[in-house]
Amino acid sequence: MARFKYNVPRGAKVYHCGPSGDWTSGMFGRAAKLIVLAAVLSTFAAIAFGAYLMMTLPQIDRALSTTRPPSIVFLDRSGNKITGINDAYGQPIEVRKLPTHVWQAIVAVEDRRFFKHRGIDPRGLLRALWRNTLADKAVQGGSTITQQVAKNIFLTRDKTFARKIQELMIALWIEHKFTKEQILTLYLNRVSLVSGRYGIAAASEELFGKPAEELHLMESAMLAGMLKAPHRYSPSNDIELAVTRARIVLNLMLEQKLITHSEFEEAMTYRYRPPARTNSMRRYFVDYASSEAASLIGLPGDDIIVYTTMDTRAQAAAEGAVAAAMRDAAPRHRFSQTATVFLDAGGGIIAMIGGRDYVESQFNRASQMARQPASLFKTFVVLAALEAGIRPDEMFSDQPTCIANWCPQNFDGRYRGPVSMSGALEHSINTVMVQIALKVGFKNIVAAANKLGLIDRMSNDYSIILGTSEATPLDIAAAYSVIARGGIATRPHSITRIESGGTAIFERERTERRLVREDVAATLNNMLRQAVASGSAAGARITGLDIRGKTGTSQNFRDAWFAGYTDLVTGIVWIGNDDNAPMAPDTYGGGVPATIFRDIMSAF
Repeated sequence: MARFKYNVPRGAKVYHCGPSGDWTSGMFGRAAKLIVLAAVLSTFAAIAFGAYLMMTLPQIDRALSTTRPPSIVFLDRSGNKITGINDAYGQPIEVRKLPTHVWQAIVAVEDRRFFKHRGIDPRGLLRALWRNTLADKAVQGGSTITQQVAKNIFLTRDKTFARKIQELMIALWIEHKFTKEQILTLYLNRVSLVSGRYGIAAASEELFGKPAEELHLMESAMLAGMLKAPHRYSPSNDIELAVTRARIVLNLMLEQKLITHSEFEEAMTYRYRPPARTNSMRRYFVDYASSEAASLIGLPGDDIIVYTTMDTRAQAAAEGAVAAAMRDAAPRHRFSQTATVFLDAGGGIIAMIGGRDYVESQFNRASQMARQPASLFKTFVVLAALEAGIRPDEMFSDQPTCIANWCPQNFDGRYRGPVSMSGALEHSINTVMVQIALKVGFKNIVAAANKLGLIDRMSNDYSIILGTSEATPLDIAAAYSVIARGGIATRPHSITRIESGGTAIFERERTERRLVREDVAATLNNMLRQAVASGSAAGARITGLDIRGKTGTSQNFRDAWFAGYTDLVTGIVWIGNDDNAPMAPDTYGGGVPATIFRDIMSAF
């Protein structure tokens, strides 16, 4: 073929294009080079990003081997399981052992094409995108059950692009590794439907009081409906809303031919009956024991059994006494909370109540709340005085007394004239305690309190004489238990033994220290015995029991306390308000708190 010839003026630049020219040397050629380079770089970037995601994937096999974190079973001091306390994770269940409507309800509402896709459902993603676009908001998710397993077991909840890609990669891996039945089993054992607990088994016990193997069709629909918003659609929170949501699930099951019309109609006749609610107060003790277990052995790798110091008889008595006080006395005396802790002679916590209702507030007022102990602190002022050589019968004058510009008055506004130190403690006389403190010395009082464990919150002024330095009920119980045991201290604790696989991994060794001279402790015991026999603590008297004790009422009736003990048991009772609001002006430590103490001690 002849070539087409053309003439070019001398000196002109020639740009070649077409089949016979070098197209890469022109403008279009440079653009093509940039496109190729961008494509190559993008490919390398995609490969690098994919490699990074693969490298940062969690250890999938290891994660699957620990799908259910170790359970912790708490036993009381008699070896019985503490009632009302369940493991965070219910016992593992297999899908094949459940009624078919349990998993069918979940598949119907969460992933109707679960048995047709391979971990990722493009059709479901498009359907969710279309419905969300029409509604102009997120009304439906596109994640499959497999993706949810990937997210719940292996990944964090971070909403990032990288995490979403990892979720898709793991979902594909899970579908390759496991059968659909196994994936459903993983999902049902890790889904969270009730606060602080995981798995269908745990939810079934909590909401319906029955094993998951016995769930009714409507109950299954309720559980499936809760997946959208567990608290909002919980039957224990709003039964009408739960039934409305469950009806949507049942309609989906009917539409997908998973149930018949007659089964639908029968399900709608169901009436929810909440399970008998166990007293939630003892969960405060279990929380405390859980924290202690973690400090002793760290996070367990296997299931463990924790042998605690709880005496269920004492705990039940405390729960009953507190419930009665909240019902009968709280409205009149205007208090809304209470805290109680009882120790045995070895320092073991036999009963603990951290508030009126654990479900309402998990804050443990027995171990975490610091309040002014008021006149309970006078015991430690007298302790310092006894150690300094002041006799119980040494006389003082009950009269107006000031330190600098601080002039405390007696609670009843009276002055009695000559009073012994023993009488001042018996009747909780402020002015005499100030005089005793002046004679003993501020530093010696602080040292006496510190010795018994009241250290962290001590203020630096004389007002501590009347109990203005804050302390927790457990701190005070530990301090009084030293006096109860004749001056010997043991560390407060809630656990005696921890086992894993039948082998002890922790065994408590009893340790004792003498902190107070035996004669000083005996003298102080006699003085506190008199306070119960005929003084301000008389409200705690029980015929036949050698009870010693002290009352405390803080300024403006913000706190009311009773500290009492026998040779075997030390107990502290507090009442008040979380917001520090004053109670009624006739609310004293010798009233409701002493009565609660007496009722508890009488029961065991």
